[in-house]
Amino acid sequence: NITLERKPFILAILIGLLFVIIAVSKIKTQPPMPIYLRVATFLVGMVGIILSLWRLTHDVKLYRNVLRLYKEIRVENDKIIFPKELKLKPGTLKCWYSSGDVSYGHTFKESGDAIKVRELSIEDFKGNINVLAGFDSRIAIGEGLMEWMELPAYEIIDEEYKVLGYSIYLTVLPPVKQYVTVSKSTLFVTNGKDTGFVEIKSGEYLEGVLSFQKKGKARGVRLEFVFKTLTVSYKSVIARLNNSGSTRFRFKTTPDETIFILVAGLFFSTSRIVREVGVHPIIIGDAWKKGRAKIKLVLDLPRAVDLVDETNVFVN
Repeated sequence: NITLERKPFILAILIGLLFVIIAVSKIKTQPPMPIYLRVATFLVGMVGIILSLWRLTHDVKLYRNVLRLYKEIRVENDKIIFPKELKLKPGTLKCWYSSGDVSYGHTFKESGDAIKVRELSIEDFKGNINVLAGFDSRIAIGEGLMEWMELPAYEIIDEEYKVLGYSIYLTVLPPVKQYVTVSKSTLFVTNGKDTGFVEIKSGEYLEGVLSFQKKGKARGVRLEFVFKTLTVSYKSVIARLNNSGSTRFRFKTTPDETIFILVAGLFFSTSRIVREVGVHPIIIGDAWKKGRAKIKLVLDLPRAVDLVDETNVFVN
């Protein structure tokens, strides 16, 4: 699925129109708006509209290039086959979301000479894979990176696919093997009437059964994955029960199969990549070393402090 992000440009156009309306309106103000201020407001509004329309036009053109390439390439047995020979430059693609002044960004660092090929295999993508993205919620404790991805990639440098110097990048997210263990395999919470219980099995993914017996006023029980760094607290709900019963869960932080990703240089973000991949959260590589992970069993109590049992999570 490929989508075009229009909201930033539409918002800029609307703001520009507001400036123009203020400049040409006959609304009386106290004190009256000087003519030079009206002219300046009008010019600022028009420049904003023109630049936004110009940028949106080129964004649409790049989007069409991505869509055309997406329809023409084929994926067979962990290989990606292009419609013709393409000129590519290998490197590392980094994209991030930050709690600081810059909300999102990306860089591409070259790692070799340009090549001209008709196909690529998973072995052709060389480099480290580090990902921390796709949680249900994030709370910033200080300024720093909220989410990031570092992936081996190729920049498509054929001029027919570039727009205003912005390129299309081809990257890959493979099914990285990670052995996940917990410090204790059973968690238990109760307030005397309502009871939550879970048994967790370790392996390449965490799996088990969450059980809940409701006899009191508890709203339910949920199983959470929590990851904390020095600057951010992350959380995702693995499983939840609001009524008595049980449910099986399977929790994995990497995809089950190799996923090739086309991204465009005008606008893309970690959240959009995660949304298209369909796995969340994603934690791969050195990202595990940036913080501490826990699984929490939470008994949700109205007008009272929730009851919690937890276990540490480790990755080998």
